[in-house]
Amino acid sequence: MISILKAIKNFFKALPRALPAIVFGLFLMGTVILLFGRNNAVIALVFLLYTQTMVKTRLSVVNMLLDSLWLVGYAILGTLVSMHFAALVIIGFLLIFFLIYADANEFLKTNYYIPGMAFILVQISPGTLNDLLPRILSLLYCLAICIGISLLLQKRQKAGPFNPLVKKALSCTGAGFIALGQERNFKDEAVGKKLDALSLKLSSNIYPAVFRQMGLMNGSQKYSYGLMLCLEQLGQVLQSLSVSVKKFSEVDRAQFSVLGERMEAAADPKALAADLQVFLKNSSLTSNQLNQELLLVLESLRERLLNDRHCRDLNTSIKQGLQYKAFTLRHRFSLDFFQMRFALQTAVIVTVCTIIAHFIPHWFNIPLNEWHGYWIPLMGYLSSSIYIRDTLKKAAYKVSGTILGMLFFVLITQYIPASIRLPLTIAVGLVFMLTIKSSIVSTMISTQMTSVMFLPQLGVMDLVLFRVFCVIGGVSIAVLGGIFIFRTRKQDVFRYELTSLFKSDSFILYNLWSLAEKQKAGPLLYENLLNLHLVSNQLESLSGAQKLMSKESFKKIMDKSRHFLAVAVHLSMYLSLKGVSPEKWQHIKTEIHIAGETLKRAFETTKIPSEKTGQA
Repeated sequence: MISILKAIKNFFKALPRALPAIVFGLFLMGTVILLFGRNNAVIALVFLLYTQTMVKTRLSVVNMLLDSLWLVGYAILGTLVSMHFAALVIIGFLLIFFLIYADANEFLKTNYYIPGMAFILVQISPGTLNDLLPRILSLLYCLAICIGISLLLQKRQKAGPFNPLVKKALSCTGAGFIALGQERNFKDEAVGKKLDALSLKLSSNIYPAVFRQMGLMNGSQKYSYGLMLCLEQLGQVLQSLSVSVKKFSEVDRAQFSVLGERMEAAADPKALAADLQVFLKNSSLTSNQLNQELLLVLESLRERLLNDRHCRDLNTSIKQGLQYKAFTLRHRFSLDFFQMRFALQTAVIVTVCTIIAHFIPHWFNIPLNEWHGYWIPLMGYLSSSIYIRDTLKKAAYKVSGTILGMLFFVLITQYIPASIRLPLTIAVGLVFMLTIKSSIVSTMISTQMTSVMFLPQLGVMDLVLFRVFCVIGGVSIAVLGGIFIFRTRKQDVFRYELTSLFKSDSFILYNLWSLAEKQKAGPLLYENLLNLHLVSNQLESLSGAQKLMSKESFKKIMDKSRHFLAVAVHLSMYLSLKGVSPEKWQHIKTEIHIAGETLKRAFETTKIPSEKTGQA
C-alpha cells in the first residue's frame, strides 16, 4: 500500500516537469498524423524521445544536425530495405551491426536505441516508392521541429560563468583552504573525496555530448574540465599539506582563509583570477616541495580562469572528429571488444526475428494485410543486452508489460468511442510514459497505442493473441541469442577495460612527450584524460565480478594508474606555463620517462589469464 501511495506521489511530482514534453509530444504526433497520415505516427514518437535527449545534450548547430541526420538516415534506410525481403535481411543485418558497434560503447550502452527503433518501426507499413516521399517529408518535418525546439530551449538556459559542478568544486576547495587556515586537519580526506566525486560526475555528464561530437571536446567542455582538473589537484595538495608536520605562519594562515572565502563565493572567473594573483604575489610560503606544488596548481588555475574566451564555444572540428571516430572504430574492430560481440549478437537476433516474422504468415495461412510481424524483431532488439542477466530481466518486463497492457485494453480501452479512442490513448499514454520511468509501464503504454492503431484490422481476440505471441517470440529469440551467440561475461569486459586503461595511459604519455618536445599540447590530451577517468570508474564497478586477478593486484594497478593520472595532470600544468627554463624542461622530460616506465612495470608484473572464466 505504501509503495502504491509513493508511486502516486512521484507521478504528481513529476507531472509538472513533464508537462512541456507532453504538450510537445501531442503537438508533434497530432500534426504528423494530420499532415502525413497514421502510418508515419511512429516517426513522431521516435523524434519525441530523441528531442528529450537533445535538450539535455548541449551541441552546436552543426553537430546537432549531423547527429540528427544519423537518425533520419536509419529511418529512410528502414523504409527502403522493407521493400524487398533479401535486402531487409542482408542490409538490415549490416545496419544493425554497424549501428550498435559505432553508436554505443561501454559508457553509453543504450545510445543506439533510438536510431534502431526508427529503423524497425518504419517497417510497420512496408514501404513502396510512392510512400517514400511522404515519409521523407515527415522525417524532415520532425527533424526541423526537433532542432528548433532544442535550440530554443538551449538559448533559454542561462549558463553561468561556471559549470554548476565546477562551482561546487570551488566551494569545496575553498572550504579546504579555510580549514588549512584554521589549522584543522581533515584526515578523513573529505575534501579530496568530494573533489574526486565531482570530477567523475562532470566527466559522466559531459561525455554523452562528447560522444555525439565524434569523441572531441568543445571549448566549453575543455574549459570546465580543465578547471576541474586543477581543483582536483588542489584537493590532493591540500590533503598532503593538512597532515604535514610543517606549521604555517599567521600571515600564511590568514591568506589561506581569505583565499578560501573568495573561492567559496566565486562568481566571476576574472575576479577569482585576480584574487589568485594577489595570493601568489604576496605568498610567503617556504620553498619546500608541497608548497611549490600548491603555487604551481594555483598559477595553472589562474591561467585557465583568464583563458575563458572559449567557455561558451560549442563547436568542434568536423574533419578531426571524423578522423578520430574512424581511428577509434578501426582500433576496436576485434572480437575482444565486447561491444563488437554484442553488435554481432544483436544483429543476428534481429535478423532471425525478421526471417521468422516474414515466414509465419505463409506457415499459418495468415492474410498479409492482418500480419504486422515487425513486433517480433522490435522485441528482440529492445530486449537484447550485453549481459544475459539483463536480457532476462528485460524479457520479463516486456512480457509482463504486454500481458498487463492487453488486459487493460480488453477491459477498458476497447470500449472508448472510436472517434476519440486514438487521440485519447496517445494523450494519456504520453502522460504516463513521460512521468513514470518504468519498462513495464512503457510496454503497457506502447501496447495500448499499437492496439488502438490495429484494432480496425484485427478484432480484439486476434489482436490480443497476436501481440502476446509476437512479444514472447521476440524476447525468446533474444534470450536464446544472449546465451548461445557471442555471450559476454562481466570479466570479459573487465579484461578489455584493463587493457583500455593501459592504452589510455599510453596515449596520455604520448601527449606529454609531444607537449615537452614541441612545447604545445598534443592531440586530444583532455579527451584521453576524460576517458581515463571513466575507464577507471568502470573498472572499479566491475572488480567485484571478476576472478582474473587478486584484489591486491587490482588495487596495485589502480593505485599506480591514479598516481600516473595525478603526475600527468601535474606535468601538463608545468608544461602549459609560460617562461619555463630549459633546465626545467629537461627535468620534466625525465619525470615523464620515469612515470612511463613505472606505469609499464605495473602492468607487466600483473599477468591476466587469457581463458574466459567466471559468471556474468
